[in-house]
Formats: sequence, C-alpha cells, structure tokens
Amino acid sequence: MLPSRSKSSIQTFVPMGINTMTSVRPFALLSLLLLFGCTSTGGIIGGLIPAPKLTKGHLSDGVYTAKDRTFSVGTPFQPGETAYTYMQIDEQYLEDEMHIAFSSSVLPAEVYRIDVLCDVDARNGPKTGVEFSSVARALYSETFVSAHNTPLVPESQAESRPGEFHFVQKIPERNSGFPYFQKIGGFTVRHSSYSFDGNDCVGNIWVNYPIASEDSDFPRMGSAESEGRMAKFVESFHFLEK
Repeated sequence: MLPSRSKSSIQTFVPMGINTMTSVRPFALLSLLLLFGCTSTGGIIGGLIPAPKLTKGHLSDGVYTAKDRTFSVGTPFQPGETAYTYMQIDEQYLEDEMHIAFSSSVLPAEVYRIDVLCDVDARNGPKTGVEFSSVARALYSETFVSAHNTPLVPESQAESRPGEFHFVQKIPERNSGFPYFQKIGGFTVRHSSYSFDGNDCVGNIWVNYPIASEDSDFPRMGSAESEGRMAKFVESFHFLEK
C-alpha cells in the first residue's frame, strides 16, 4: 500500500480531538493515545518523501531515550527497514509526565505508545505500575470503544506478568475523512497493555496492531512480524538511573 493511503488509515483509526485529560488529571494528564497537543516528528511529506526525525528525546541507532533520561526503549522499527524510514514519533513532555508514540506510514494502525508518570510518592493517585496501567487501560479502552462503537474483548489467556492484558476489537468499515474521503475496509485489531515500575516512576505501554482484514489494501495484517516487534519493544523498555 502506498504511504499516502496508509497515512489516512492511521489518522482515521487513531481518533483525534477526544479529550480524556480532565477526568484523570489528579493521577496524570494521560493524553494517552490522543497525544493531543504533542510534537510530531518524522513520518512522510507529500505522500512520498520521508520526513526528518527531529526529536525532543535522543534517538540513536534504533534506541529512543527520554530527554531527561527517565527511560530508554528500542524503536519498534529498526534502522534500515522501510518502516523506520517512514517512522513518526509523537512526543509530549509535561511536568513529571511523558507520552510518546511510535508509528509508521507503511504499517497502518500499528502503534506503540508509552505513558510515564514520575514523582508518584508526592502526589495522589497510582503508586505502582499496575495501578497506573489500570487507569491507562480504562481510558484507552473507553476511547477506542467510543471511537468505533465496538467493544474491546479480553483474550482468554493466562496473565504472563502483572499488569499485562490483551484485547481484540473489530474496526468497522469507514471513510477516511477530509480531504480524501476514501472507503477503508474493516479489520480486527489486537490491543496489548503492559505496566512498569521504576525509581519513583510508573509506566504503561499500549500497543495495537491489525490481526485480520477485510480489505485487500492491508496485505501485512495478521503477520507474525507485528507480534515479534511488540515483544522486542516491551522487553527493551527500561527505566534509567538519573
């Protein structure tokens, strides 16, 4: 699929403009999947040209490090891959909060999000990664359900680690919206959530990727590569000693 088409697919899959900030502010701003007001870098220009990646954090050899060195993580798409060439990084740095998202124009609806809250001992709200992940998971779930009017169905499997959860959701056929108004076929997406604990910091990773498609424009859906990228991404996440 051409990057210009996949870009519009991502935009319609990831709902923009829904405000989840108010209800969760005592715990964390948690812009979460919206990253509303964030800074975006990388991606694609004019449907073809890769955009430069001018990040607030440090990006080097496929490793992203938060600008204050709170955490590091391997990028889900690695240098030399086409998906890395067209990778977009969304960043939002607030006081004691970080919200980062990785996506690529050539892999529609495959998005990797990190939400971090620090100075947890000094504020009201979640004190552990599991508690923080529970708040994040509820907000992500509510937003995706509201955006597509379909439920997130828990996968029946044994929890392999505290704070790990998996869901599937059917995304119905829809229009891409202005300016293209293209019809985009429905597909099924898998959502995965993971919690992390650090030195007075807690974190949540939320990953979604397609696993089945009714649209022939999405030939990569259901491939094992997405699951492999998610596993490496989660394993590579580490809180750093400041």
